[in-house]
Amino acid sequence: MSYFTELDNGETEAGYPLLQEYWGKGIATEALNALLDWAAKTLSVPRILAYAPVNHHASIGVMKKSGMRYLKTEPSRGVDCIFYEYPLNHHNPDLTSQTASG
Repeated sequence: MSYFTELDNGETEAGYPLLQEYWGKGIATEALNALLDWAAKTLSVPRILAYAPVNHHASIGVMKKSGMRYLKTEPSRGVDCIFYEYPLNHHNPDLTSQTASG
């Protein structure tokens, strides 16, 4: 399963939770890639965020493999997390011009 969530601050977050029996099979990367591709073609938000605890190397690898870039490291819900972002407006020239024109 994968999803987008609109956060209280107006940002859009991607998630890709899987049961442990499906870990290590490339499913999360495939799901996140599909989400980001769809978002780049459909959404008018400037970026998608994703994060994971700093010690969850598999999730961090998923974000990196999907083309996300490092944004910051900070606590979230009491756990030190690493945040990645995926800018969208450079993937869709129509959205870039809409953003620039208002």
